[in-house]
Amino acid sequence: MIISFRGYGHLIQGISNFEYAIESENMVLILKGCHSDIESKSFMRLFSERVGFNKVENFEENVKYTADQVLNKVQEDFSIIALFELENRYVVKFLGNSFIITKNAKGLISYLRYYYGDSQPYMVQENHNFETVVLDKHKFQQVYVATPGILPIVKNKIAGFDELFNENKSRIETIIKENRQIFYDDVTIGRIGA
Repeated sequence: MIISFRGYGHLIQGISNFEYAIESENMVLILKGCHSDIESKSFMRLFSERVGFNKVENFEENVKYTADQVLNKVQEDFSIIALFELENRYVVKFLGNSFIITKNAKGLISYLRYYYGDSQPYMVQENHNFETVVLDKHKFQQVYVATPGILPIVKNKIAGFDELFNENKSRIETIIKENRQIFYDDVTIGRIGA
């Protein structure tokens, strides 16, 4: 399940949504392109063509290969967040500002924010490794990944939004669109499955 829309601040300024996501049966990948949607689209297309693109053990190598192909043509920065579902655990790999949203066995929602400020490590910069978070499926019913645009949700600006994580994709999209004016930045939320 992927939900992505252009933030209100970008909409009124005529700026495109630079966030793109792809999903497979066991992976969701979100890419936040900082300056151009063309490079973001090219990255996602090339990445999804890689053999084993949705395997956690191939992920970092595939990202580096794809970034070399895209970034050789243009100098572009990306933040990247990937969620993998394995037999007994979820694995999240990310580079750049990101959110992990968890629903534990008791049904409680938590937002884990990874924030680097203005000096976040982007893919194009050297000597940065992906952060990895492993979550036990027995302790967490659901895991989502998201871009920093969800901050108004985290700050509880939409009362009762946590309960929406039990709803279907269209209900979540409707509530976000009805409250679009509080989202300055683009928003992308991903989860494996419907």
